[in-house]
Amino acid sequence: MILPRPPSLTEEQLRRYHLQKAEELFEGSIDRMRPEAKAAFMALCNCHKEKEDVNDPLFGCGPLLGIVNTNGLSLDGLRPGMPDETKTYSVVCKHISRLNHSCSPNTMPQFDDPSFSCRLYAVRDIAVGEELTYNYISTDDVLLPAAARQAVLQSAYNFVCSCPACEDPSTSNPCRAAIAVFAAAYPREPQLTVDAFSFLDDTRLAACRKQAALIEREGLEHLPVYFSVLKMLVEASLARGDVDSAFTSAQKLDKSHWISACDALQDNPLWRAVVDTIIPNFQAHRRTTRG
Repeated sequence: MILPRPPSLTEEQLRRYHLQKAEELFEGSIDRMRPEAKAAFMALCNCHKEKEDVNDPLFGCGPLLGIVNTNGLSLDGLRPGMPDETKTYSVVCKHISRLNHSCSPNTMPQFDDPSFSCRLYAVRDIAVGEELTYNYISTDDVLLPAAARQAVLQSAYNFVCSCPACEDPSTSNPCRAAIAVFAAAYPREPQLTVDAFSFLDDTRLAACRKQAALIEREGLEHLPVYFSVLKMLVEASLARGDVDSAFTSAQKLDKSHWISACDALQDNPLWRAVVDTIIPNFQAHRRTTRG
């Protein structure tokens, strides 16, 4: 929203003017909601109401703007090819917005364009009675040391996280530091060819396996780096003709629907060569392995 700047306003007055206009804009939208939807929205948490921090850019904001900024999920690329395609939007969900944060979340929200709604995916097996959580902060911030994550959460949401990773930082911090280094060093989409049998030497292959184990131990399966590691393990295993290892990683990769809906083997450029030249009974093996 671009507003004209009234003359003779100080920077603080201008900030409050913009907050007021944003609140008025939300009022128009909220008033058009069905009564039950409006009641559900107004019952959401507003962390800005409790904050008395003059450094908070939303200090003094109205209740509607506070609720949106507390509960909104960031959404990029909503209008590809349009003049505003680089804009970031905010999605407030009736149920997902009520989930608590964890630095080791067991779910991942993802916006679905065709249905114009958010879907919630389990990033790993969830036990009966286990609380559903997702990560409020960025994928970079969640790999920071516990004290730094707490500072981000305190500033943005005004609460102290008590997830396992924050309760035991002496164990968690080194693991997350190693994952961050690995994530920065390896591309998300490694490009392979049918002849790339030396894609990963034994040392780097062992490093990928170690990273996958670290990510799973830290409960960070929602991160893109987990998808990258599994994809590299699938492709390296296919290039080497190691069917069992390829299936083990592919089964995990196929569950990562919040990142890709592709079939980890069917849509892989290497798999047909493996099927035709190495594994004549590939489909039978796959059915047996996948149950």
